[in-house]
Amino acid sequence: MVAVYIYIDELISSVLTPVAHRITLFKDETISVTSSVQNINDIGKTYTDYSQSFTIPANATNNKIFKYWYENALNDGFDHRIKYYGYIEVDTMLFRDGKFQLEKANKKDGAIESYTITFVGNLTQLKDRFKSDKLNALSFVDGDGITISCYDELNHDWTLAEVQDRVISTAYDIQYPLIGNNRKFYYNEGTASQDITDSSGAVKYDELFPAIRVTKIFEYIQTCYGITFDSVFFESDLFSRLYLYLKNKETFQIQAQEQLIDFTSKDTDVHILDVLLNNLDDQAVTFTNLNLTTNSLLLSTNLRPRLVPPWKTTQSFIPYSINRVTRRVILKVITSSTDLYTVRVYNNNVLFTSFNNVVGTRELTVFNQAYTYSVPQIDYNFTFSISSINPITYETEVYEDMIIQNTVIPAFSTQGSASIFDGEGYQIQRYIGYSASQTTVANINIKDFVPDITVESFLTGIIKTFNLAIYPIGETSFRILPLELYYQDGSIIDITKHIDSQEVEIQKPKIYKRLDFKHEKSDNVLNNAFRGLFNLEYGDLFFENKNSTSTESYEIKTPFEDVMYERTTGYNFQTATLLDKDFNPYIPKPILMFQNGLESVSPNIKIGSTSTTNSISSYVRFSNELQSVGGNPNETETLNFGAETSSWDLVVALNGLYQKYYSNYIQNLFNIKTRVVKVKAILSTHLLNTLKLNDRLIVRNKRYIINNMTINLETKETQFELITDLRTLDANPTVLRYSNTQSLFLDNNSHEVQIQVYLKDQDLWRGKIATGFLASAYPFGTNFYKDGLLNISVPTNATGLTREDNILIEFFKDSNSFVISIPVSQNA
Repeated sequence: MVAVYIYIDELISSVLTPVAHRITLFKDETISVTSSVQNINDIGKTYTDYSQSFTIPANATNNKIFKYWYENALNDGFDHRIKYYGYIEVDTMLFRDGKFQLEKANKKDGAIESYTITFVGNLTQLKDRFKSDKLNALSFVDGDGITISCYDELNHDWTLAEVQDRVISTAYDIQYPLIGNNRKFYYNEGTASQDITDSSGAVKYDELFPAIRVTKIFEYIQTCYGITFDSVFFESDLFSRLYLYLKNKETFQIQAQEQLIDFTSKDTDVHILDVLLNNLDDQAVTFTNLNLTTNSLLLSTNLRPRLVPPWKTTQSFIPYSINRVTRRVILKVITSSTDLYTVRVYNNNVLFTSFNNVVGTRELTVFNQAYTYSVPQIDYNFTFSISSINPITYETEVYEDMIIQNTVIPAFSTQGSASIFDGEGYQIQRYIGYSASQTTVANINIKDFVPDITVESFLTGIIKTFNLAIYPIGETSFRILPLELYYQDGSIIDITKHIDSQEVEIQKPKIYKRLDFKHEKSDNVLNNAFRGLFNLEYGDLFFENKNSTSTESYEIKTPFEDVMYERTTGYNFQTATLLDKDFNPYIPKPILMFQNGLESVSPNIKIGSTSTTNSISSYVRFSNELQSVGGNPNETETLNFGAETSSWDLVVALNGLYQKYYSNYIQNLFNIKTRVVKVKAILSTHLLNTLKLNDRLIVRNKRYIINNMTINLETKETQFELITDLRTLDANPTVLRYSNTQSLFLDNNSHEVQIQVYLKDQDLWRGKIATGFLASAYPFGTNFYKDGLLNISVPTNATGLTREDNILIEFFKDSNSFVISIPVSQNA
């Protein structure tokens, strides 16, 4: 009899690590676990381990673990709202880890007899972590307990210089593709006002929306949710060149960066003024309320005047007691700029008041309150900021006024009001502080431009785009590979001797009449034209099986929009125009794009602001295509599912998403020889615990992939649903299994090539020195203990002859080693 053990962790605040409790099982309880990565009945979804709910006895051990959950009167009980980490052992060997959730307690004959619990694999927990969180909300809590947006590190000054740098350099995680958002960018054609090679048609930096490197987003997802993605595919050059366009509004708008007003000096005197602000006298009193270090102005509860009258006046009167005091704060902004600006005033770091769309020199009354001595007052601690979309240079003065009124009766009053007389019953004590000259700086807040998409939808979209397999390798660690590389990374295992030959069921696969590979529908003007001409969405692909009698269709759809790009005839300029069919700006669905490096142009492109125009001779080119290393148009990779005409090479780009990432799986599924075979096997404990879903199984000399498997942990009986594997195995299968590349064919130019290397079940790998022209083209001799990348710098071929060499990679297992060879042919 197989020994099955189940453990569930309890977090105890007094210990650093969770405490694992072993759950008692019924002797006759069947515990089965079903595993599947992709399922023939739903090929667009990704699966993980799960089990049917099963029952456990409500004995003393389990009651203690679940804290007598059935009695809700107990405090600090077991929390059924969450899943608890745990693991399953078979014959003391780790079988699976994941999480358990308590479903219910079962009562019989007036007593609690059992609990029902469910086990789910770690991949299911990934979705639970994301919940409905938006991609723009990725954040973390710093050491001071303050929540900080992950995107904050990418914010930068919103200036022509900063944007231009990100147009002409590939060094940034935030770039600015030359994509028209409110007009088309014409290159050396059209009228002068449209032509971006003419100063009058120059690209304005506030026309450009940013794009973020996708690997940066995945870095933030890992930081935010405390998880790790182990993926050499994510580290590859192809994926590092993938960007997400950040456009979530029709026209570009930024939030101006607030600049704290920096007070650098203050008067050493208090100025005594009359009602007309005429200076009556100065007395030496320190402006203690203005702190030049913190730039804060404190209004205290002490309302007594800082100077005791005698009153300063040109009229004679008999003073009486003070009956009213007014506190007033005025901020004077001095600027010659005609650009709009905003002033914000904070009280103890909370917004107190603001002045919007201010122009020119202005005196702004921040605070103005009158009091009698019988009313208790509160303190205020003011700080001031100024912001503007366009930079303005300014100076400021801050006035703290104490306005004192008394019950004086003027000796004569011919104008009807005592307050008009200088000093009669009305006196101002003014303190003044000054700032140095400052200039506002606009700042772009990247998170404000992130498309409206959830984290789960974004990750699912990436998985669907590249047909990725994602599977847990720990509670918080997940491995991600394209499906074909995932299968190459598995082993080939003959399980014929374990098969129960009496129970074999052979079925036809579920063949859909049609498979639709689609992106989100685009409102783009060119996409609309394409739709009208071909009755098809640009970049989509329909795979139709004319031999199928089924009427069902299946759709694989990403959340991304695939817009059409244009290249100016005869020039190296490529762009897209995000206008709808009525030539109005629109908000696209999230857009993925490839960064194709720096492209030289002649004549120069003009880029500028309202006051400055610069010339640039190169730009970073973006499109939905990634040109091949060797410059071969036939190897260009695209974000189209189907084979569309390349807007850059003007030939059909064959390597669409379907061709590269889906075709092997789909063609194998639709092959006339493909069968779905259901068999039962009794596996050894070792095989039970080591068998992986990407292992290919041999049954009676025929090879299969695992569609799903259900394992009865008590009996080791495993029900397999297998799919015939008709993929062609290369004569040298080690290359397929240990590298993503079988061979390279390059032109005579120098190239930077990147090979993805897979360790599989070996201990380590390292580069081995080549014997020909690649002898010094890549590093060798350094040991790597996990999947990784090997970068090769292929030199220019100046020999006039075609030459050949091999990239050599050496693998080690214990004391044994072997070498795989990747042939490289370089044209003359």
